[in-house]
Amino acid sequence: MSEGPSSGVPVSSDIRPIGAVSLDDLIALNDEIVALIRAGVPLERGLVGLSGDLPGRLRRITAALASRLSQGESLAAATAAEPQTFPPVYRALVTAGLRCGRLGPVLEGLANSARKLREIRQIMLLSLLYPLGVVLLAFGLFAFLVMALLPAFPPLYDRHTPAGLERLMSIGGRIGVWGPIVPIAIVLLFALWWYRSSRALVLQTSGGRGLLSSMPGVSSLLASAQAASLADVLALLLEQGVPLDEAVRLAAGTVGDPATHAAAQSLAIAVQGGGGVASDTGRANGLTPFMRWIIANGQNERTLVPLVRHTAQIYRQRTLRQADWLRTYLPTVLTVGIGGTATLLYCLALFIPYTELLKHLADRM
Repeated sequence: MSEGPSSGVPVSSDIRPIGAVSLDDLIALNDEIVALIRAGVPLERGLVGLSGDLPGRLRRITAALASRLSQGESLAAATAAEPQTFPPVYRALVTAGLRCGRLGPVLEGLANSARKLREIRQIMLLSLLYPLGVVLLAFGLFAFLVMALLPAFPPLYDRHTPAGLERLMSIGGRIGVWGPIVPIAIVLLFALWWYRSSRALVLQTSGGRGLLSSMPGVSSLLASAQAASLADVLALLLEQGVPLDEAVRLAAGTVGDPATHAAAQSLAIAVQGGGGVASDTGRANGLTPFMRWIIANGQNERTLVPLVRHTAQIYRQRTLRQADWLRTYLPTVLTVGIGGTATLLYCLALFIPYTELLKHLADRM
């Protein structure tokens, strides 16, 4: 296996930045790299051969990586030179994989996490389409109500129009101006969310991931997936003889969460100095309290590695259960929460003035 020449050949300055890459492209490229590693083909030669068979941006990414590798850069340096293409999580995983000599298994773990994110996006798309359609329909019916139906109510009252009806009619007088902005804004915001969540930078906890984790159940699923990934990388590093404190720092870097990185730094210092570890270090995705306890009390490598691997399996099974929950219940939750609320507001706007009118007519009889 080769991750690129390590000679000090200067790198040409004509390699242009690749730019942002989609999550699907990153998964495809990662799969190709893993396949080359398994086959024992040097990456710089294998990527050159692959680039001609790949479409669009993925071809440019592969060719740029091959060019950097062939000019003397390591894979870690080549990915670090394209921060807009390869998110910090990916670069940290490459560094950790090279450090432990198990780049293939480490990148396979990333591929699993990236596919889980892609699956979450697809679940959320299917879950949001129907309630968003209900919202747009309810808003259209509301606009028709306040512009066409409610203006016929005031002549039926003797003296004065109820305050609630007057407010709705005032909305109707202005909705022709700002009304079209609302559905357009909803559609544009949804399109922006879909576009940004498709970028590879969504692998970061801050920014892109926040677009996904705002949905019910998604945040806990991502935390479980991060914990499983961190435990897998940590076990690989320890198996290759990497000191525990360094292994903790490298493994925490693969999560891409500042809180996890800070907690790992404190934990590594405590492990290195043989001191105690605080049980409450705040929220740190991946480095859970149980993982911190295992690391702080597992100085024996013979027992620590199997325990960490078993912990990774537990978190992986939890991730699968949470993904099943999302597939089953998220569409219902979003439909009831978003679509139901929009329908309720429309019904109130329609039936409250109508019932008040009926009461007024009944009082006149």
